Amino acid sequence: MYKTIQNHMHKKVTLFLKLIMLLLITTNMQAAGTGIQDALDRKISLELKDVLLKEALDKIGNLADVSFIYAGSSVVAVNKVNVNAHNEKVGDLLNKLLKPYSLSYTVLYDRIVIRQSDKKISTLFLPRETEA
Repeated sequence: MYKTIQNHMHKKVTLFLKLIMLLLITTNMQAAGTGIQDALDRKISLELKDVLLKEALDKIGNLADVSFIYAGSSVVAVNKVNVNAHNEKVGDLLNKLLKPYSLSYTVLYDRIVIRQSDKKISTLFLPRETEA
């Protein structure tokens, strides 16, 4: 009988620990998602002249405490930009910097992925109009 009670208690403790772990993991994932959104809403000031787009993004990343991933785009390594931002939200600044190069960003966990805009990709596959 003592073994049965001990076994029953062991199962309850194990279940309790699993529930605690699940709660901790869920809370941590939510906190990571909130952190990146807070970073996009963070306001920064930055002035850069004639720097590579990648260098500008790296500087923004340092100021906003975010990391970028570049998904298959060499545009960031060859194009130069000027940045004149005063108390501007990081998300708005990214939109302004990336749009002229048909780039956009997506939040993936705790990173910001820089990629080709969906618009440009989708127009590549549209049939061309022919004259009748």
